[in-house]
Amino acid sequence: MYGDGTTVIYLANVTPVGNVRLTMNMHLAANNIVIDDFKRDIKLPEINGDLDDFNVDGGVAGLKAYYQEISKRADYKVNMTQWGYQELIELHLSEGKLAEAEQFYQEMLSLYTTPNKRWLNQIGYDFLENEAYQQAIDSFKLNVNNHIYSASAYDSLGDAYRENGQYELAKRVSARL
Repeated sequence: MYGDGTTVIYLANVTPVGNVRLTMNMHLAANNIVIDDFKRDIKLPEINGDLDDFNVDGGVAGLKAYYQEISKRADYKVNMTQWGYQELIELHLSEGKLAEAEQFYQEMLSLYTTPNKRWLNQIGYDFLENEAYQQAIDSFKLNVNNHIYSASAYDSLGDAYRENGQYELAKRVSARL
């Protein structure tokens, strides 16, 4: 992480950890920068409102610029969290923008080869609530494949099959619980 060969590794079993804030605070501390003196000169667009507010706040371009700048300052690649992707997916689905939601889902999968069970499950339900049944099924199948001992992963897949009218598959999945 730094020129002197220092490497910082943190592990967490609780999500969300706030990896960007943690990384930035470690960087400030390692460089003896007092947090009170630090001026935030870049802004992360707000993704918890509606799509219009997100776009006015900088949208996808602002989001990408934020993570590029954070990565540059940290001197290594900082990716958006899976929680952030889930929020983006939900935001776009709420406006009926399925193609964009799918694009963010695929981008997340390209960065996180074994996605977190919780966020993958939430994304599946976001798709399901918006009647994007195949996307929900695919998300839940991936969760089952990555977390084979998770009863909730199987239960969620069964829910998606049932909502899609695939009752025999729903019964088979439920029988595995």
